[in-house]
Parts: sequence; C-alpha cells; structure tokens
Amino acid sequence: MLLLSLPAAASAWQKPDAHEKAQIARAAIRVPPPDGGSVRVTDIRVSEKGPWASARVTYYRDKQQKDLMQDQIVTLHESKHGWRIPAHRNIPYEDEHDLGLAPWKPPTWLIVYLLVCWLLGLMAIWDVLLQPRRAFAAIGKKKWHWLLIESLGAVFLGIFTWAWYAFVIRPALEQAGGNPPRRIVRWFAGVLASMGDIVRSSRGTSPTGSDSTSSWSWSQPKAEPPPCPVCQGGFVWEWNPNDPHGSQIRVPCRHCGGPGSAH
Repeated sequence: MLLLSLPAAASAWQKPDAHEKAQIARAAIRVPPPDGGSVRVTDIRVSEKGPWASARVTYYRDKQQKDLMQDQIVTLHESKHGWRIPAHRNIPYEDEHDLGLAPWKPPTWLIVYLLVCWLLGLMAIWDVLLQPRRAFAAIGKKKWHWLLIESLGAVFLGIFTWAWYAFVIRPALEQAGGNPPRRIVRWFAGVLASMGDIVRSSRGTSPTGSDSTSSWSWSQPKAEPPPCPVCQGGFVWEWNPNDPHGSQIRVPCRHCGGPGSAH
C-alpha cells in the first residue's frame, strides 16, 4: 500500500526549449556577478501545471568557476511580460511540489489507512497479551510469535494481521481455554458486521443469518440471568439425615436446579 503512494511523490516538470531556457536564464540572474567573477544558471525546470519555473543560480568569484561564492534556487513566474522573479514567493503548493521544491505530503487515504492499521494493531496486541500461554501451546502456536507479528503488522499491515488473528487464531484460542473477546472488541466486531449488513441490504440481499439483527449480538453482551434468591452458587446446606451427630451436607438447590441463577 505504501508503494502505491510513491508515484504521487514524483515531480512533474519538463525541460524548457532553447528559447525558453535562454529567457529563464536571463531572468534568474537578479544580481550581476562581482567584478572578475561569473554566474552560472543550471537545473532549469518548468512546471507542467502552472506558469512557474525554477533554476539554480551559482555565483563564483573567478572566471574559471572554481571559487564558489553563492548557490541558490530561485523561482520564476511567467506573465505576458515574460519570465520574472516575483517579489513574493507565493508559488502554489502544486507547482512547488512539481518542481521538487516542496516536501512530500502523504495523501489523506494513506493517513487514514495507517491510522486504522495502528488502532487495529493495538487491539490485537492487547488481546494477545491477555491470552494465556497454555492456550497458544494447545493450538500449536507461540504467544511471543503472535505478539511480534501484531507489533510489526501494526505499522503497515495492521488490518490484515488483526483480521487473521480475530477470525482464525482467536476462535481456536477460545476453544483451547483462552479468554473471550473483551467488550470493546465485541463492540467493534459488531460495528463491522452491521456495516456489512447495511451494504448487503443496499444491494438487495438479506443479511447473513435468519435474524437481520443478529450482527449486533457481538456488540451487546448477553444479559446475565438474575442470581437465585435461595442458594449461593447453586448449592444449599441441609442437615444430614444419616448422621446422628447433626452434621450438615452441601446439596444442589431445589429452586434453581444447581447453576445458581433463577430461571
């Protein structure tokens, strides 16, 4: 993805013809050379988008052009009077970029992509840290391997490394006794699933599954049943009828059946 943005960073300028080159060279020499010195105009570039050009002006103290005195880049603007150095260097950024005088600015889509990669990478790193090492060992993986993969992937490939971990590795970890996704992860997965349902509905297809609202089950955790008002944890203490000394035994609750929550 980053390589796709590199062509945009290339300069878009062209070399002038002989007549235009002579005009730009004369206009670029703002100050005549000192007595006994010389001046040289090189690297003349003309922007392909606007009436702007640039040139390198080098002053020497001698005629042999060995004793360098000053070296500068000047910008020129073309008007009906020909090429001139403007009083104020208010060259547009597009032309300045085309001439290779402006620093490269990344496009907006690249900034958004890297930001999403960074956020998803952090979510994956956090989830890997919370998973027990024995769960990784149970599925034949190493925890530090995936921690390294998510850390490196968060720079450029966070979307892909996070997706592979979230939909392939983490379900296997849960089956091996790993921790379930945190609430923020379930919420984000629910948002992605609901966005997919919206896209499918706009195309005239029904969402995946029999219930169109099933995707929100990821974002909203299931409500816990109320605790049993009779027992504590699904068990109660009763007198042991087989013990003449009057001891107590722990038996399942008859009210809730044992799980500790009311039905």
